[in-house]
Amino acid sequence: MVMKKESKFLLNMPDVLYGLQVNEDFTDVEIKEIKLLPYPKLEDLTRFIDESSNLPTGADLRKLGMSELVDEFKINPFDKLLFGNNALCIEGTRVNDKDSIVVNKFDYYFPLAPNTLYCRILQQRILLTHETLLNRNFVKTSIINGNLGSIAESLQVEIRCFQEYAKKIENKLKENGLDYAINDDDSKKDLFIVRKEFYVNEKPFIRLTLKLGNSTIFSDDICEADKFKLEIDCLDEYFQNKTNRLNDNNNLDNVLLSGDQEKKVEIAKQINKVFKANISEEDILFDMCDECYFLKKEIERSLLKEILPERVEPDFVLYKYTSFETLQKILDNKSVLMNSIVSMNDKTETDFMKPYLHNVKGSNDIPELDVCISASRKFIISFTAKEDNLDMWRFYGDNARGVSIGFKFTPNKGKVYKIKYVDENDKTLVNIKKVLKRLKKDLNFKFEQLIRYKHFIKHKDYETEEEYRYLENSRKPIGWFINDSNGILTPFISKNIFTEQNENEKFPFSLSKIIVGPAMPERAVNICQIYYRLSFCATNDVELQISKIESYR
Repeated sequence: MVMKKESKFLLNMPDVLYGLQVNEDFTDVEIKEIKLLPYPKLEDLTRFIDESSNLPTGADLRKLGMSELVDEFKINPFDKLLFGNNALCIEGTRVNDKDSIVVNKFDYYFPLAPNTLYCRILQQRILLTHETLLNRNFVKTSIINGNLGSIAESLQVEIRCFQEYAKKIENKLKENGLDYAINDDDSKKDLFIVRKEFYVNEKPFIRLTLKLGNSTIFSDDICEADKFKLEIDCLDEYFQNKTNRLNDNNNLDNVLLSGDQEKKVEIAKQINKVFKANISEEDILFDMCDECYFLKKEIERSLLKEILPERVEPDFVLYKYTSFETLQKILDNKSVLMNSIVSMNDKTETDFMKPYLHNVKGSNDIPELDVCISASRKFIISFTAKEDNLDMWRFYGDNARGVSIGFKFTPNKGKVYKIKYVDENDKTLVNIKKVLKRLKKDLNFKFEQLIRYKHFIKHKDYETEEEYRYLENSRKPIGWFINDSNGILTPFISKNIFTEQNENEKFPFSLSKIIVGPAMPERAVNICQIYYRLSFCATNDVELQISKIESYR
């Protein structure tokens, strides 16, 4: 049989591939249309078939350099391609050298029969299109658009459910005043797996996993009890049905409200004696991560209000003293750096609140490695309310040769706190120590709000600095440096400081003012140069000023 030049095995072959694409944030899916690339050896194959009177064998195709058309079908690395109820990619269908391969393309009942050239060429076009044009965001592909509509709807429901469930857990942790953090684990996004990991007191609490692909799985993964220190059984009901979970506020409450009732009564009794308060056992929650008890947020805040830090008001301008060279780097990068607290200069400062946080034994004896890693994930930047102060120039402003940079606070992008200065004789701290001492060894208790705000409470010795701080958690440092003062390898992150570039970041400051130090060389010239330098940063909103201090020597 001689084939005619119209190459019948190509008739009605699809030219379009439909793909189900997940967006970068894994918040939605949509169907995309992709034009299939041609099979690059088609012209040589057509000529051979036109000139031959017999069906091509496996050996013929290998001689033509088309072994991909006779080898076993490979499973598509992205997914099995859908066609009705059949899958295009079928394993174990190798064509032997002596076997002929069917040229005709169509069998109504099995249109993608793997023993046809039609099917094999189509597969090569799809694989080539995947490798060349498609990225890993395509969770499924099909040569029939209709197959993907219902799958897209199903995936959208799963994604929405995942996001709503994660938000519900976050709100519940926030309501109870817990010191929590969320890690969005993107390491397996190329496999269509997204995870949100919730940490309470820097310890793993709950991990949510969303899997998309050949099947869609919504799973709540609470890791082994010996690692996470969770009573998994009490959460079983909470994790049975995702629809019920989203409509049920009580189950997570039950997790937080569990614990021994008699112990709660005793804890309330001791707190009431010391603080002259009137709390009940219902005001005490149980943290299964630390295996200890703590007070409801509003109760603890009322007891400790005298030593807890205050939040900064909107549009407040805070100042950072630094060298002229550092200002140049800030303007070059249009950003400031936040260093990890792992290498904070004064350890007496970071350790000051330790005796007042808890009486927990065992579970809080954290290994040095865990302590370092936890500290490395907290990044801090400090400011002062003193815009033009002699002592600040001496200690932090390159001995008055540097600058004081004013940053305007935008409250909807983060929380900034004024440092609270206290000493060991403060009445509240004395009462805290009494409570922790009165509680027996098996009555593990912690002051959750103190743990949360410990980096914003300092000894009165530092009171003259009038310090303010912004702290951010991150697992993605952009670089590392060795701290000159203590030799500690320290990670850092970078934050934009120009408002127009800062729309999508939560950093709550933008550059507002620059004051030139009283001992800066060539002050008049340099303030003109700073003005000109700022023009390259596309901003006209920065006020420039020379220090009013005349007595500096």
